[in-house]
Amino acid sequence: MESSPTALAELEAWLGEPRRKGGVLVLRGAGGSGAGPVLDDVRRRVPDAVFVDCLHLSAEEVALHVLLGLGVNPEAAHERRSSLWSVQGLINRDAVVLLANAQWAGPTVTSTEPGRVLRLVAERFGRDDRRCLRIVVEGDAGRARIPHRRHVQEVLISDGDESASAGTHAGTHQEAVAVSQHRAVQLLAAAEAPGVAFPVWSALCEALGHRTEEGELRSLVAQYPDQLAVETADDGTESVSFTTPTVRSIAREASALSPMDQQNLFHYLSAHADPPELARYAAQALPVHAALGGCLEELLGNGEMLARTERYGLLQGMAAAWPAGVPQGTVAMDIHYLETQRVDPVSTGEWVSWLHWAAVNRGRRDVADGLANAGIDLPWQTLWSHQRPYGVFGPVEGEVGRVDQVRVERREEVPVAVMRRVVQYDDMGGPLNEEYVERVFALDDGTEVGTERVVRIPHTQDTPRPAEFQEDTALPAPRTPDANRSIRSAGPGRWVIGGQGGLYAVDVAASAGGNAGVWGGGPYLGPVTKAATWQCPEEALTDDAPSQAWLERAFGTGSCRTMSATELPDGLRNPTAREFLSTAGLPYLNGQTPFFSSLPLDEQGLPDFEWPEDAPDPEADGPFYRIGSWMGGAVVLDGSSGAVLQDTESGYSTVLLASSLPQFATVLRLYCEYRTSWLPTLAEAADARWSLREWAEEIDDATETGDHWDEVFEGKLDSLGSY
Repeated sequence: MESSPTALAELEAWLGEPRRKGGVLVLRGAGGSGAGPVLDDVRRRVPDAVFVDCLHLSAEEVALHVLLGLGVNPEAAHERRSSLWSVQGLINRDAVVLLANAQWAGPTVTSTEPGRVLRLVAERFGRDDRRCLRIVVEGDAGRARIPHRRHVQEVLISDGDESASAGTHAGTHQEAVAVSQHRAVQLLAAAEAPGVAFPVWSALCEALGHRTEEGELRSLVAQYPDQLAVETADDGTESVSFTTPTVRSIAREASALSPMDQQNLFHYLSAHADPPELARYAAQALPVHAALGGCLEELLGNGEMLARTERYGLLQGMAAAWPAGVPQGTVAMDIHYLETQRVDPVSTGEWVSWLHWAAVNRGRRDVADGLANAGIDLPWQTLWSHQRPYGVFGPVEGEVGRVDQVRVERREEVPVAVMRRVVQYDDMGGPLNEEYVERVFALDDGTEVGTERVVRIPHTQDTPRPAEFQEDTALPAPRTPDANRSIRSAGPGRWVIGGQGGLYAVDVAASAGGNAGVWGGGPYLGPVTKAATWQCPEEALTDDAPSQAWLERAFGTGSCRTMSATELPDGLRNPTAREFLSTAGLPYLNGQTPFFSSLPLDEQGLPDFEWPEDAPDPEADGPFYRIGSWMGGAVVLDGSSGAVLQDTESGYSTVLLASSLPQFATVLRLYCEYRTSWLPTLAEAADARWSLREWAEEIDDATETGDHWDEVFEGKLDSLGSY
């Protein structure tokens, strides 16, 4: 097939631009319309171009192929790295990179991989100014699979460019439409794997009431050899597929399944484990069918069913079910944050061990028991846990907080796990005054022994461990994310692990072997899934928020200072401000927030404040009363409007801090709760901070435009001393 001359000319002009350092171009054409031939022409004209066929590959696999094509040492390319950027530095030449079939990337048909290939692979290589890498990505004309990106140039192969191939394209489309009239073919197109065994195809038909024998299906394949094909693997197993993704797409569109159809497929697949080919298909595709049927939560809430699904299929199912982000407080959120921590075990057993751990942390004993009883050999299992669940904002009742040290000892002849947390760090990063918070838990069941106390442990003191708790090299500890800081042996096969999110104990199976800790390699591109905006605490959204009790839970008992109505100045005419100061009260802050401090109003009252002549116009009538300081500048209350202002002595240009005192106190309270949350992972901290900003803008529009709030929500003021 000849390529489009116009598209080829545009593409060559883009590649030949001498001033261009690097970049990305998306070549879009309808199925069979000439994008492939254009790329073939470029390959002939640029013989040293790196060509990667992205068909059915994940974005990670595409990135690996690009690195190898650019001459990166295979060992270095496969090395487990924190980012793609770190390995891109090993590229030693400029190049053109052609990513064919990027619109069909991904092992499942419903997939986020095409967009990930563009965003996380092509754009990252293209904007690396250490080399001139010009990346051409094959995309779809409808922009459904490869989305439009405003900063990425596109070349569209229009109908007028296709005269040489229009007849072939039209014929291909007509033939695909013809074969798609068969219900069995439509159901083959509904499969989420590119190719399936005949028993799987037959089962999909039966699940939706179109019972078809295998012989009939084979006859269909023989009838349409240009659209359907059978491949035989080395082990003799057969799989049937469409000859091209375009034909499959046309067949899929011919009779798109309804959510009810997808539910029926989900329930059929979850109820049938035979033949083995069907079980293998369900392990990969069940979460996607559940997502398209709106019943993924049913799968995630069933531990036995969850244990039989593959990790990658789960991630794609979650991405399909919640394109705006997985909801907070769910098993799906646990899976998402495990992904952000790069918990990607090679073995199914270890993945189920991690799911069991997360379910125990969340208190979902039903899910945990189902996972443990699914008949899968787990290399290790959580015995007990005081680990904070993922995605929780604010304190968790009974949580132990960050764990800096773990000890396993005998106290009064009882084997215990001892956790310690540095009370305060000194300038050298060590414990100030060698003081630690200490809590003790029974080794067998995690029951707390005694109460929390502060102990002084000189750095020269080393308590020897009893011989029974020495490390057992025959049963190695499970591999854990970097957030886990301290791991101690607790006897044969038992380990106690502590870190940013808390403390837990696991038992390692004798059959685990040496591969229990093998995780995936290669550079980390980022998660397949994402978290939705977290839920704002209800106390911040009530009509009378914030209450005094809610404020004092964060700022301290007695921190809210009130003034009676008779003590309030007559110039304070705003009724909202008067009611707030006389009922809830303004919290006296002296170190709880690093950028704002307030006056003890019950002691100092509301001092009059004269607006500086050289300060920007407050656009308020006054009179003004000082209530505190923001980064050294005055924070004042406007007596007429009730707005909270700052005089810009702090260096910030925006005068308005908040529309009212209650809104100001609510946002400060949420920020304080964020800072005191023992969030186990960096991803959680970033999501919580983003959510905090969303909540603040919902509570008060003033936080959306202020440069002072920008720095608060970006974390630039977190580590300051108090003002």
